[in-house]
Amino acid sequence: MNNNLYYDMSEQKNKITKAVKDTFREYMAYIVLVFNIVVNVLSKMYQIGWQNPFTIEYFLDLAINVTTAMLCYACFIPIGTQNEKTINESYRKNLDFWGNLSQKVRTGFMQLFENFCVEQVEHERYERRRVVIGNKSTIPYDVYFSEYANLEKEEIKALYKSGKITRTQKNAILIANRIKVKPVSASLVLSGTKYDNINDAGRKSMSSSNAFLIRKPFLIIASNIILNVVKSIPRELNIREFLFDVVISILLIVTASVVGYNVGVTAIRDRNDKIKCKVLFLSKFIEKEHISIS
Repeated sequence: MNNNLYYDMSEQKNKITKAVKDTFREYMAYIVLVFNIVVNVLSKMYQIGWQNPFTIEYFLDLAINVTTAMLCYACFIPIGTQNEKTINESYRKNLDFWGNLSQKVRTGFMQLFENFCVEQVEHERYERRRVVIGNKSTIPYDVYFSEYANLEKEEIKALYKSGKITRTQKNAILIANRIKVKPVSASLVLSGTKYDNINDAGRKSMSSSNAFLIRKPFLIIASNIILNVVKSIPRELNIREFLFDVVISILLIVTASVVGYNVGVTAIRDRNDKIKCKVLFLSKFIEKEHISIS
């Protein structure tokens, strides 16, 4: 099978998704209008009702749908992953550059780098506390950090009861003091969806493909239940039902393979983002310590 066909389909899927989102934002009122008209027309053509779908046949059919879909996802994710590794030049270049930087740090600068990771965590905690104090109180930053940052909860409440700080200041200090920051692992930076913070380069996270495989069966089951709860009366000839079911089944299988391939591509792009994050993190350390990488 031509992997490039799936790559093109994956790219088209992303473009179509973006186009749909942009179109919906721009023409939301008109789309809602058309949707309402369609719903009203269909309601005149069909009598919509509810039924209990939970029969033995339903569970057997659901098991087949989930199994076949998940098999397609599982088979096409590694195909998309491998193909993206081959095609994406940025990924290969970033991977090589990160490898060179990490090798340089590992040979003689490990202790300095571990200290740097601790400093980065403290700096992140400082910045997040500063934002909270600035947004939620009028306490000067230097006053907070020198007088309140290291106080226990009961000490802060005692200051409020004695009238030395206001209720607003008390709440702001409590929120700022509760802020916890995940440690940055030096070995994780060196050994290794978009990321919010450079320090995330040294923190564990579930891969997008694994998260997808965990989440997808529940989405399939939920959508299946919704589709089977709603019934339309009357139905047309059985042959039409049969053909409709066959087309839907084939469409679901093809869609599963395309989506699975796209998940594999996305996993590599996410990893590429994290590698760039690691490169930036290492580059910051190398610049700070004036280490030559030549």
